[in-house]
Amino acid sequence: MPPLRALILLALTWTFSGPTFACAVCACGDPTLTVMGAEQPFAGRLRVSGELQHRSDRIGQSGVDQVYLREQSLNLGFSWAPTDRWQLSLVLPLGHRFAEDVSLAETQIWSTGDLDTRARFVAWKQAKGQGSALLGLSTGLRWPTAPLNLGADGQALPMSAQLGTGSVTGALGLWGLRTWRPWSLFGSSTLYVAAPGVFPSLAGPSLRTSLLGQWQPETKLGFRFGEEIRVDAPAEENGRPEPDTGGWISFTTLDLLWSPAMDLVVRAGIAVPTLQALRGHHEEGLVLNLGVAVDL
Repeated sequence: MPPLRALILLALTWTFSGPTFACAVCACGDPTLTVMGAEQPFAGRLRVSGELQHRSDRIGQSGVDQVYLREQSLNLGFSWAPTDRWQLSLVLPLGHRFAEDVSLAETQIWSTGDLDTRARFVAWKQAKGQGSALLGLSTGLRWPTAPLNLGADGQALPMSAQLGTGSVTGALGLWGLRTWRPWSLFGSSTLYVAAPGVFPSLAGPSLRTSLLGQWQPETKLGFRFGEEIRVDAPAEENGRPEPDTGGWISFTTLDLLWSPAMDLVVRAGIAVPTLQALRGHHEEGLVLNLGVAVDL
C-alpha cells in the first residue's frame, strides 16, 4: 500500500474509533428535562445558564414606615461534574433594585449581587425501570461580593437598597430526584445560616424546602408544579429581633420547560405566594422567571 494511502487510512481509523461524545440525555440515561440545579450529574457534565427574575416586597406599616421594593435580576450560572457523584456550581446575580419609602423618596441600584458557590453529592442512586432515583447532600457558601451602595452623604444605604447581605452565608441541605416516564419528582430542603457582616442587622437562619412534580408528555415539553416553602427566624440587631422580619411563606409554582434543540432547556415560570405568615408588616408578591440552560 502506498505510504500516502496508508496514512489517510490510519487517520480515518483513528478519527472514527476515538471517543464518542453523547448528548446530556444519552450520557445520564434519562430524558427528563431539568432546570439548573436539579440535573443528574455524570462525569464531565458542563452546564451554563442564564435566568431573568422579577419579584416585589412590601415591608413596614402602610403610611408609617413602609418600603416598597421591586427587583429584577439576571442570574448567571455555571456547573461542572468532575465525577458522576459530585457536582460543583456557582451563580452570580446581576441586579436592579427599586426602593420607595413612605415619603415617596426613590432609590435605584444597579450592581452585582452575592456570589453563590455550591457542591452537590450523590449519596445513593439507582436505575429503576424507565427512570432513575437519586438521593444526596448539598453544601455551599454565599460570599458578600456585592458592592456596598452609598448615599449622597457617603453613608451606606439601608439594607432595603442593597443587593447583597454584607455577610458570608453557609448552606447545608438534602435533595432527592425520582423519575419514571412521563413523571418525575424533585425535593430539597436547605438550611442557610449567616455570619455577622458589615451591617448591624444580622439575618436569622432560614430553611427553604421545595417539593416539585413534573409531567413530561413529550420529549421536548414538560410542565413542572409544586410548592416552595421558606421559614425565616427574625433578623437581629444588637441581640434584639427586628420588626417585620421572620415568619414563613409558601409559594405555589408552575413552570413550562421546553427543549427546542438538543442540550438546550428553556424555562418560563411563575411563583405565587398562596400562604403568608410573615411577622409584622411584610408582604411578598409573585415571582416571574424566564431562563435557559445549556449543556456543553
